Amino acid sequence: MTAAPAPTIVPIEIENDALREELGNAGISFWMSSSRLNAYIGLTKPLPPVEIEPWVRKVGIVVPLFMKLISDESVVKRAIEKAQLVPITKRREDGAKFPDVDFSLCAQGEEIRKYFEEKFGPAGGKSLKLPLFNIPAGACIGRRLTLSEVEAATVATDIFGQKTDKGSAVVPLKLGTGLAQSEDGKICATENGCLVSSHDQLILSNIFKIGVQQDWEGGTLNFIGSVEVAQGVVEAFDISAGESITIKGSTESANLKAGKDIILSEGLIGQLNAHIEAGNSVKARYTNQAVINAGGDCEFNAGSFHSLVHAYGLLKVASGPIVGGVHYGANGITAHTLGASAGTRTIVAAGFWKEAPKSLDQMYARRQRLAEELKKLAEKIGELVKLKDAGHKFSSTERAVLQEGGDEIKRLKEQIAELTVWIDAHPLEPCEKAVVHVSGTVFPGVVVFLHNVAFAVQEKLNYVIFAYDPQTSSIVVKPAK
Repeated sequence: MTAAPAPTIVPIEIENDALREELGNAGISFWMSSSRLNAYIGLTKPLPPVEIEPWVRKVGIVVPLFMKLISDESVVKRAIEKAQLVPITKRREDGAKFPDVDFSLCAQGEEIRKYFEEKFGPAGGKSLKLPLFNIPAGACIGRRLTLSEVEAATVATDIFGQKTDKGSAVVPLKLGTGLAQSEDGKICATENGCLVSSHDQLILSNIFKIGVQQDWEGGTLNFIGSVEVAQGVVEAFDISAGESITIKGSTESANLKAGKDIILSEGLIGQLNAHIEAGNSVKARYTNQAVINAGGDCEFNAGSFHSLVHAYGLLKVASGPIVGGVHYGANGITAHTLGASAGTRTIVAAGFWKEAPKSLDQMYARRQRLAEELKKLAEKIGELVKLKDAGHKFSSTERAVLQEGGDEIKRLKEQIAELTVWIDAHPLEPCEKAVVHVSGTVFPGVVVFLHNVAFAVQEKLNYVIFAYDPQTSSIVVKPAK
């Protein structure tokens, strides 16, 4: 941002001959900026403030800030030694404008004030960004100024007390989406997000947008809401979003983690050293050597190559191949091609699968084990509680056992609750009925798992469905209609 030019300083004309002579004899001269917003004093010898004040008033300067500025005698002495003027006042010369909001309620309030001060300035603050980033819903970011505070912040007079249009002014800030003002003037967030501004409007956006990777210089991008990147993301740029991530380009060796969805308009190249994790779905044009975990569906229309994919919904590769790696779709897999003519070992799995950490059979079994462990521990601790209620005096060892047991019960309950949330979000029926549907070719080298039963493909197959037969506990191959 271009700095405001230094003000032109001119001498204050003293019309009173007697006063002009007195000032000359005292070695004092008075100066002002061309805007008449600031005053300066020239001294030939140090004078204490108490002796300067009468001269200031005789010249007609009415702004009372001079006492503070010239109270430091060392400052005055240095100015005299360098033949410099001593400022009496210190007001903005660029017609500064301030928002009618006090941001001191938040930790970055001073930075926000400076942002708007420069935004409303001559250059428009185009190079600045609002500093407030991860704002949780309910957080207060500021307070609307009262009428008296607005009047006090407005500089409408010059150093002689005359009205001027060159002084500072207060600009009313409008509140946009994501913000609300209470009756006591506090401005609070109504959703998670970051502050952005448009003209004289303040907005809390649930989406953090960057044009290119270079727009973000803070290492890992960790945002409470959703993140949108307008171009591709390359190595050494990791993103974590409380909600969704959208990248309008390809992604190479970047770690992405989203509470909801991850959407990539191009491909995902991982080199197996980057991890993609989504609470819901992952969509990309293709994947290559990527590690992906999705709580819902995964969709890679152009193919998935040598990747490790765990989709706890459907895995869909509608028009491309699945080649190499390990690909799991809890509710089933649809693909155009499995494997390659070279016989590339390719593992696909659906339904229950012990190699998938969050496969429903594993989650049910884990919850059952924890419930049994909780029951046994609760019975054990219950006996100790009965003794305590009966007046038994515990030893330090017994007290420690009671305390540790209570903590362990709490931990087990939390783990069971987490497992229950996952199980409730993933219905059992679609997983039980999961199939692997191939609309094109299946090559030898492919191994299909359904409900922990393996089927090794020995010959090329076309247009088939792999399904699990519960009566024979085996996989059957049927023609796809």
